[in-house]
Amino acid sequence: MTLRSIIAAALALALLGAAIAKADGYQIFIIAMVGLTAIVGIGLNVLLGLTGQISFGHVAFYAIGAYTLGILTTKGGLSFWLALSAAMVVSGVAGLALAVPALRMRGPYLAMVTIAFGFVVEQGAVAVHDAPRGGRLPHRSAAA
Repeated sequence: MTLRSIIAAALALALLGAAIAKADGYQIFIIAMVGLTAIVGIGLNVLLGLTGQISFGHVAFYAIGAYTLGILTTKGGLSFWLALSAAMVVSGVAGLALAVPALRMRGPYLAMVTIAFGFVVEQGAVAVHDAPRGGRLPHRSAAA
């Protein structure tokens, strides 16, 4: 990196910081959504662009981290930064759990494993959507 690129990056960060300091709630929301989407996009670019592997599981890890953060801040009473750290750990552990079988896969099989994981996380979130608010898991009879 050249000195010019370092100065340009520092200037961009300073401008972003000034914009955030003067922003209202909606503008902060938009800036946060752009930042989070950029993180997911950069991760997918590293996986697809540099290794050529196709993964559909990014959204599942995004959801695990977001759900953990939401529960810990609203129901757990933790501060945002502590809950964010815990959410990163939980999402990372889920990534390690998926990595064990996925490391043996190549090509379309890796895509199938990751899309299946995404479906499992989605269905799990739908099934327990009331659980953090004190609800119960849905009961299904044997006849259904």
